Amino acid sequence: MEENNIQPDSISCSALMRAFNKGGQPTKVLVLGEYMTEKTIPLNDAVLFEMVSACSILQDWKTTLDLIKLMEPWFPSVSIGLLHQLLHLLGRSGKIESMMKLFYKIISSGVPVNFSTYSILLKNLLAAGNWRKYIEVLQWMEDAGIQPSRGMFVDIVSFSQKGCGAEYADKIQERLDTRLAQLVELKTLNLVVVGSSLIEGN
Repeated sequence: MEENNIQPDSISCSALMRAFNKGGQPTKVLVLGEYMTEKTIPLNDAVLFEMVSACSILQDWKTTLDLIKLMEPWFPSVSIGLLHQLLHLLGRSGKIESMMKLFYKIISSGVPVNFSTYSILLKNLLAAGNWRKYIEVLQWMEDAGIQPSRGMFVDIVSFSQKGCGAEYADKIQERLDTRLAQLVELKTLNLVVVGSSLIEGN
């Protein structure tokens, strides 16, 4: 581009990266990313998306982690969709510890997470057989005011019945029973409070 007196910018670079990825040349995406860094060309969401996609294609985990470090100061301005892409990439690749570390960084940076964020964590934790952390994340969801879906409970119960021994199945069921009992108690308390408010209003 420079040879033709065209000054590259984030938009033109992201378009070129997209073409490289679609054309089966993800290595060139990362080379272009390095060039942008050297030339201090801003890495916008579109550029970062293509770079993460290239890392996924190449299974280049070192560059993925380097990207996360690079992005960390900008987390509040990075789209939640891109952060979800990173979480899912790490999780489905078996990098569960790295996935959780990224989640902690997202939370500590003040980025608002949502149902989809927790859903990504839970799917990958269950795929990795980490049922203890799965149940813990269910608790985090509730603490954050986000109600887990019925399917999330069904998934862990199904896992306990099929994916582990009787000893672990009993432990999972015990923890779930405790969580569900607490949830029912909380809902009952909320109903009482609402009912009292209605009575006082009359």
